[in-house]
Amino acid sequence: MVYLEPHQLGWRPLVLSWLDALPSHIDRGDKAHLLGLFDWLVPATLRFIRRDVAEGAPSLDGQLVTSLMRNFSALSGHLSDAAQYAALEVRARLHMESIFVFSLVWSLGVSCATNAHRKHFDRFVRAAAACELPAYESPSGERYTLPEDIPDRHVTLTSPMMPSGGGATVYDFRFDAAQDAWVPWSADVGGGSGGGSDLPADATFRKLIVPTSDTVRYAYMLDALVKAGCPLLLVGPTGTGKSVLVQKYLYALPADEYVAPNVVGFSARTSANMTQ
Repeated sequence: MVYLEPHQLGWRPLVLSWLDALPSHIDRGDKAHLLGLFDWLVPATLRFIRRDVAEGAPSLDGQLVTSLMRNFSALSGHLSDAAQYAALEVRARLHMESIFVFSLVWSLGVSCATNAHRKHFDRFVRAAAACELPAYESPSGERYTLPEDIPDRHVTLTSPMMPSGGGATVYDFRFDAAQDAWVPWSADVGGGSGGGSDLPADATFRKLIVPTSDTVRYAYMLDALVKAGCPLLLVGPTGTGKSVLVQKYLYALPADEYVAPNVVGFSARTSANMTQ
């Protein structure tokens, strides 16, 4: 076994191995198009993340791209089913592109530490998807006009991006495979995962979750990744309900399919000695 430094290996061999493991019924043209999306959008997006935003936690390029692939796999289960994939026909490309963009946002894009940086990322990724990078200037004055930023004969998106009206960003929508359309997270508040409006009679204040767009999207990603067997780390400021949300989800999992959770609590005051 030969070990390589992450920067020497790069992220592309990881993608090639992942593509090779996709179900055989997926059209070779669709696989090639998917690789083209990686080659087109990932290099410039990684450069943007490294130069123009602060990250919530340090990351490696391979880690972010692996998260992208895991998101795609977790959200494209219907494409892995031969019958459902065949039934989509020409719409399969729409689903593939939309899930890729969503996965890009919720892997590389969620590495941004602040709302201001997420707005910068929104502007960048929309410019990249619209093939307008030569005219784009980042907050730091960076230009994306080098050959490695915009590959020759790169693929393009044939599917619409998330809507941008009313100040909406790419973080405000999910792709609904049943509707073939982008749906705002706000449409799921009170009726989807992340906490409904019906509260149990014995609910205690400290265990209540007021449904918001944030709780809905976090619960959506949590559910998709857990069901796909992918590990995840939910991060955020203290007191924003992360622990309550995760515990509520874990305790609601079917007992005949999942092992009962064994929760170990940590806080900002937990020390190494206390853990031992």
